[in-house]
Amino acid sequence: MNSFCEHLVELVKNRFNKKQTNIAIILDEFISKLQPLNVAINKNFKANLYQYYNDWMNSKVYKLTPSGKIKKPSYTNVASWVKRSWNNININLIKKLFKCYGISVAKDGSEDNLVFDYDSLKNKKSKKLSK
Repeated sequence: MNSFCEHLVELVKNRFNKKQTNIAIILDEFISKLQPLNVAINKNFKANLYQYYNDWMNSKVYKLTPSGKIKKPSYTNVASWVKRSWNNININLIKKLFKCYGISVAKDGSEDNLVFDYDSLKNKKSKKLSK
């Protein structure tokens, strides 16, 4: 986990202990190297979400509060944006990421050449945003 303060409270630590799970805190300066999804997926995922939100705002289908402020989007809208953003992610890229980081390579050593093979990840971050 990253060093977000809520990850470090006793309640969270106890929950992991009950599940017989070890905790490793990743310092912020190492997140880009140790959390594959953070490196290649999250930026595009969040960009897609932002685009869906902007499209919603520009469509003017939102409702206003009695004081004239825009009401937040419904949970249904947000869930649909998350689903659409996730559907835009290239699943093969995720598989390659976990192999590149040595997380899911074959134990027999036959995929060791994939570890740190960052070149195989270039230009394959996600599908284009489809409207």
